[in-house]
Amino acid sequence: MGVGYLGGALVEKQKVAPQLEQFEKTTKTIKALTSKTIASIAIFGEVTNISDRTITINYAGENLDIRVKEDAQIYCFAPVIPNGKEVSTNVPEEGKAEFSDIKVGSRVNAIIQILSDGKVETNSLLCDCSSTS
Repeated sequence: MGVGYLGGALVEKQKVAPQLEQFEKTTKTIKALTSKTIASIAIFGEVTNISDRTITINYAGENLDIRVKEDAQIYCFAPVIPNGKEVSTNVPEEGKAEFSDIKVGSRVNAIIQILSDGKVETNSLLCDCSSTS
């Protein structure tokens, strides 16, 4: 019975070892990204979902959920319009914006922080507020 138990334990350890190694790597990555030595991380993409103060950003098929802090600095920029044609007349002026100016389809650039629990938040966001979605 002792040999069978040890053999089974060895097989289980071999199954769990890669998962444990990946968990340790993920933990180290989160610790590094939450370090005070990393002042900021910039992201960009298109808003695909808005829920409460969380926006989902998509770029190249990958999504990232970002919580927009209540005191976040949000700014609109004027998109480049080919041939000088007007895209929309319902666009906030360039400059300071509100969270409500962010729409699904907006292109954004944000400075993010990764929190120790792995969640992502921003307090600085630049948005193409011309989306009419």
